[in-house]
Amino acid sequence: VNLYDLNTQALIPWTRQSPCSIALLLNPGGEIANVMVSHAWGEDVEELMDALNMCMEHELKKRQLVDVQVWWEDYCDKCGADVDMADAEQVRKEERRKEYEQMKDPVIWLCWAAIYQANYSSSTSAQGPTIAKQLEKKPFESVISTATN
Repeated sequence: VNLYDLNTQALIPWTRQSPCSIALLLNPGGEIANVMVSHAWGEDVEELMDALNMCMEHELKKRQLVDVQVWWEDYCDKCGADVDMADAEQVRKEERRKEYEQMKDPVIWLCWAAIYQANYSSSTSAQGPTIAKQLEKKPFESVISTATN
């Protein structure tokens, strides 16, 4: 099964009555992408899922490093180490803990999900914009500039 198959059999029927892509149907407020995944429509969907899972694992490893650091600082506090920690150090530790607690799952931009697929030509009766109209807005350039900032 590839994305052509998935598009025809699942995505288009699911989104045809909506003016939104599947990404906006699932995230009505929209999201700012952290990662853009490039893919081939003819590739096996399982291979694409493996790549997405590797991306998520990479992001989670970054978070685990933060988690270990927060845990270590808590441990040092509980066992009495660094009792004379300066106020600035305590503030830095609290800021890091808040950052960790506010981390969200990474937002992955995948054109297949982000661009409305059901109106692939002007002759379809789908609700949303045509692919050509969407491409005029330069979505690839937009997400690349957002994800790299």
